[in-house]
Amino acid sequence: MTRTVKLLIGGFLAAAVVFGLLWSNQPYISTKNPATLTLYALDGNAFAKPDVEEEFHKYPVLGKVNIQSAKTRMEIVAAINAGVAESGAMAKCFWPRHGVSVADGKKTLDFVICFECFQVKRFDGSSDSTVATSAKREPFFDKLLTDAGVKLAAKK
Repeated sequence: MTRTVKLLIGGFLAAAVVFGLLWSNQPYISTKNPATLTLYALDGNAFAKPDVEEEFHKYPVLGKVNIQSAKTRMEIVAAINAGVAESGAMAKCFWPRHGVSVADGKKTLDFVICFECFQVKRFDGSSDSTVATSAKREPFFDKLLTDAGVKLAAKK
């Protein structure tokens, strides 16, 4: 084989590996029935971190709700999945105001969501990844938090 052919094959294989890794880290939640789910209100403002007792992936927690209803847990999972499926381009900023921790008894996945920047970061304990999401689901998350008496961060 010529050097050019070897380089092309090597480049193709490298691209296939990278694409495969990125594809496998998509932040879809595969569980249909999460055992536990916690919804967080975060203050992603990078310029002013208030004194808080708790952080979720380095972001101050303003409040949280442990979702007791299995139906609501499934609706939150569906909302994250739909947001990623509907996504477009991401902005360069990242000021997350929402977080979700979901467990199915075997694995816990955490999501830090910035609807303003159209990004969702997924943490699975061994790695993290970022993909685009849509902002259409933000009112649903806001309502769940405010109905539980949780104060939301100011929007920019």
